[in-house]
Amino acid sequence: MPTIATDPVVNLKPEKSDAFEFGAKVQVGRVQLSGNAFWNKVANFQTQSSVFNSAGALISVTQNIDKVVSKGFEFNALGTVFPGFTVNAGYQFNDVRFPAGFVGNDGISLAGKQFINAPKHKFTLSGEYSAAVSGNIEAFGNANLVYKSKVLLGQYGSDAYRYPAHELINAGFGLRDADGRWSASIFARNLTKERE
Repeated sequence: MPTIATDPVVNLKPEKSDAFEFGAKVQVGRVQLSGNAFWNKVANFQTQSSVFNSAGALISVTQNIDKVVSKGFEFNALGTVFPGFTVNAGYQFNDVRFPAGFVGNDGISLAGKQFINAPKHKFTLSGEYSAAVSGNIEAFGNANLVYKSKVLLGQYGSDAYRYPAHELINAGFGLRDADGRWSASIFARNLTKERE
């Protein structure tokens, strides 16, 4: 429904998706490796634009994009490097762009630009080390990192809406019951103080 009676009614077309994906997993010693490639097309992709209505108020209006195509691949490695130390690493390449002719809310063309909230490159790495300290109690320490290439945060062509490439780092340590019945830890989030 429109915000006020004089605003136009927007009739959205239903989204239709075609997707293909193939991958494989293999065990190499104590490490499991997996990977997959994907291709996904969404016709009539539903999104929103910010416009001024007839009363001069800035509102969000739903709209269809003719089609959005996402293609890329992912790799992941998970395993025990040595007793007590586990690592999980992954990488994703996701090429998804605005179609030809698409114009952002600020009137600047977004055609061919990486899609909103979709970094082209993403890398994750986490690790944990644990060791018995007394009876059934073990100590542990862990850390994880998430890296993203630059991200478009709004449908605008201006560089002000592109958050630069960055990483988030978290870490923690604590004690727990080896059977998983309880755990106590101290942790720190976002050690790089990113404000995406």
